[in-house]
Amino acid sequence: MSAKPSQFRLKAPHVLERLEQEALFRWAATMERKEPRLKLLNASLNGVRLSPHQAVLAKKGGMKKGYPDVFLPVAALGWNGLFIEMKRRDGKPSDVKKEQREWLTDLETQGYRALVCFGWEEAVQVIERYLGMDEATKTPHERGIAPVAAG
Repeated sequence: MSAKPSQFRLKAPHVLERLEQEALFRWAATMERKEPRLKLLNASLNGVRLSPHQAVLAKKGGMKKGYPDVFLPVAALGWNGLFIEMKRRDGKPSDVKKEQREWLTDLETQGYRALVCFGWEEAVQVIERYLGMDEATKTPHERGIAPVAAG
C-alpha cells in the first residue's frame, strides 16, 4: 500500500507566540549590561495554559483577560511605561482579540505606550526606539558591520 503524496508534504511550523516572547527575553538578558533598564522588562502569565482549577485561582488573584504580554515599567518619550502584546511574526491584525485591543487603548489613555508586535524582532525594534538605544551604543557586530580581516 503506497502512501499519498499529500501525507509527506512539509509545512514550515508556525513559531509559537511563547517562543517569540522567550526570544525577546533572551535578547533583553544579553543587552542588560549596555541598557540596565532592560532588567525591568517582565511578562504576564496570560499566555500560559492553566488547568481549570489554576485558571479560577488566577482570576481570583487578579489575572484579567486580554492583559498585555510584556511590560517595561520605564518612563520614556513622554510615556509612563511600555506595554507590548506579542503575536507570532506570521500573525495578522485580526489575531488581536477584542479584550486585548481594549487593554491597549485603555493603557494609552492612562499615559502608557501600548501596542502589538508581530515577532520578537519587531518588539526589539520598538523597545530600542522607546529607550533611545541608538547606534552609538551598539557593537560593530550588532550594527551588522563585519570585522576587517588583519593582514
